[in-house]
Amino acid sequence: MSSPLMMLNKSENSNFIDMVYNFDWSSTPLGPIDTWDPALKNATNLCLKSELPISIYIDPSKWIMLYNKAFASILKSVHPALGKQFKEVWPERYDTYISLDFNKIVTTGKGLCYKDLSKIGQLRFSNLGIICALWCLAQETTQNVLNTRRLKLLGEFGHFSSSKYS
Repeated sequence: MSSPLMMLNKSENSNFIDMVYNFDWSSTPLGPIDTWDPALKNATNLCLKSELPISIYIDPSKWIMLYNKAFASILKSVHPALGKQFKEVWPERYDTYISLDFNKIVTTGKGLCYKDLSKIGQLRFSNLGIICALWCLAQETTQNVLNTRRLKLLGEFGHFSSSKYS
């Protein structure tokens, strides 16, 4: 099946891109890709062609997930999650903070930047200025965060043991 969104040449992640374009989007509230707003089609194209981990959360009432190959590595065991609601994929994260943060973005119109997580902005697809999707540019930093914690713990342990035996 030829992709209705493809404007650029395919790269090494073409299998993933094909998976996204061939996904049965009509089985989701978003409907078939060819019925999507042109801005969402362009955002999807940019997302899939990027080498940075990017995800798009579409429809504030559902937050349907669409993401690129690089973001799949962040999802790890919950991949594939295409076309699924964020709260179904990561319910613990959604309930803890994501639902509040997504709501904050929708109500204020301002994006968020998390230290050691990601940056989330908004996409507006209507003449009314309504936010219809969120654009998330992520960076996998789990290993760095864990290493920092380990080094801090080792430093505290070293300080404790040196002061105890001095």
